Amino acid sequence: MPQGTVTHFQADTATATVLLDDETEVLVDAETFAQSHLEELRIGQRVRLELAEPGGQERARATRVALISL
Repeated sequence: MPQGTVTHFQADTATATVLLDDETEVLVDAETFAQSHLEELRIGQRVRLELAEPGGQERARATRVALISL
């Protein structure tokens, strides 16, 4: 699973943007956020993502988000 850093989180819409280590920007939509069973994300937080197939989309889209734990 690719890893990245949260660059934007909008709590009221439960959406986020993550910058992967390869500098790809990934959208986390509300449905994905809810299915990931997370309460919130913080800017600068490191996460692991499962990505959807591109399928003609402008930006990569996450299908699952997980916190990186030590």
